[in-house]
Amino acid sequence: MAVRDFAKKMEKKMLVKYKQGLRGWDDIKQKGVITQKLINNIEKDDFIDVANLSMMLYFINEMQKPIELKDNEFISDL
Repeated sequence: MAVRDFAKKMEKKMLVKYKQGLRGWDDIKQKGVITQKLINNIEKDDFIDVANLSMMLYFINEMQKPIELKDNEFISDL
């Protein structure tokens, strides 16, 4: 229940920021900016933003990983 409630708060805050016009967090060029915001929000005890910024950094790192295909497997099969 706590995870679900926390995730809802994360999603709500992301939506507010989206409506304010904030986009592009999934751009690898933003990694340094997002990392600095994460540090600042840790210091402010804003854990919803900390969670959202952590999610963004996780996603950016995941995008950088090569796709590993098994023998005879194609990207269209995924």
